[in-house]
Amino acid sequence: MFNPFEGIGILMHLLLIPYILLRCIAYPFNMIGRLFDWLADKYADKVSF
Repeated sequence: MFNPFEGIGILMHLLLIPYILLRCIAYPFNMIGRLFDWLADKYADKVSF
């Protein structure tokens, strides 16, 4: 007998695994982006464009 809740659980895992992988890949890029934002804020008052 197939349990529909097990099917939902399997689907959730299949969706969750790529999401976690994407988060792990995107996290360092987010940190680099924050670093650039921080540097831009730091030097914005010294450098006028």
